[in-house]
Amino acid sequence: MIFKAAKPSAGAVAGSPQLLTLDNPAGWILGESASVSADAAQKISAVYGAVQYICDFISALPVYVFNRSTRTRVEGHRLSHVLSVRPNEAQTPSDFSRYMTRSLILRGNAYAYNYRDPSSGYVVERIPLYPDCVMLRKIDGKLLYYYTNPDNGELFCLDPMDITHYKMDSENGYTGVSVLKYAAQTLKRAQEADDYETAVYRNNSRPSGILQTDTDLGGESKVADPDKPGKMLSKKENVRRAWERAHGGGANAMRVAVLDNGLKYQAIKLDAFDESFVSAKDISIADIARFFGVPLHALMTGKQSFQSNEQNSLEFVQGRGLALLRMMEEEDSYKLLLDSELSKRYWIKRNLDGRLRGDTAARATFYRTMHDIGAYSVNDILALEDQPEVPGGDVRLASLNYVPLDKFEELSMARNLNKEVEQQ
Repeated sequence: MIFKAAKPSAGAVAGSPQLLTLDNPAGWILGESASVSADAAQKISAVYGAVQYICDFISALPVYVFNRSTRTRVEGHRLSHVLSVRPNEAQTPSDFSRYMTRSLILRGNAYAYNYRDPSSGYVVERIPLYPDCVMLRKIDGKLLYYYTNPDNGELFCLDPMDITHYKMDSENGYTGVSVLKYAAQTLKRAQEADDYETAVYRNNSRPSGILQTDTDLGGESKVADPDKPGKMLSKKENVRRAWERAHGGGANAMRVAVLDNGLKYQAIKLDAFDESFVSAKDISIADIARFFGVPLHALMTGKQSFQSNEQNSLEFVQGRGLALLRMMEEEDSYKLLLDSELSKRYWIKRNLDGRLRGDTAARATFYRTMHDIGAYSVNDILALEDQPEVPGGDVRLASLNYVPLDKFEELSMARNLNKEVEQQ
């Protein structure tokens, strides 16, 4: 049994409490008649790239219980298996994180059911919920989650403490709003640009231009219209279709045109609209990057230098990335830890140090700096690199030619006294 909460009665569901839910389960609406689903949005390469970039960033970070008082990882905690080994039977921790992040970005909300051991109340499994099947209601001042099982239509009432709920910026304080809703105009324009480009490749006749003739092409031809049984194609339509069959599509590009019956071909040069089409697509990609808060180089575009790309990546981590992580950590810590653990300043932490693993030079510089100022010992660094400890590696060094920290005050005073003696 996945859900421990009882199915709500018909009266509870059909009542008239305040209803808190998304206006559109797909996440966004454009205009009165034009709408695009989240799946359609991901077919825009820039949107797919932005979503993948954020998912890759969050899913790659290790998650564990952290003691903020001692600033150490809590080893052997009961949540260690759920957080870092297997959140549920079907998913690895990174799979779970990617699903939740994707739902968060594209739907504005991500939900997971926290299944607890009935005897202890500890969370032993985290099961992601399809966000379009979740509805929020506030009844007598209490917030409740209702979930409709997409397999059989059963409705379940769930306590907020049993639901991990990540949400984007909220307009009502209870449900988040998808980025796609705010970016609707930009994404619709990008989708139409993709449709236009597809139509060019599908329908364009090469060589392109105008067919001219002094012959009268009025009236019907002797070719039957395949779309209208019993009728004949007009002479103009027959000539047009014959031309497209010979020169339309990518497979017929640049074929030699053979004209007869007085036909003349006049090429049409690229107009201003076509010339600006590529630059317009670049502008759409930049707009999408701004909405999702990802650096432009993450979408494989732009002409920034390596140093600029590195700085933009750092700004993402310190900006949008850190904000998302903070929201997730706050929700996880409150819903998964006991009150007694929170009072001990326990916290579910996502370690950003993992972002350094892909850059050897940056990692080495960081470790060297932290070691030289006495913040890290050799064994601290080895632990971050998943390497075994070495004898004497717990000693931390500082200045004064890198002396042990516990001797720092003594040696510093001795050096100052020696200077005073020399001056006398």
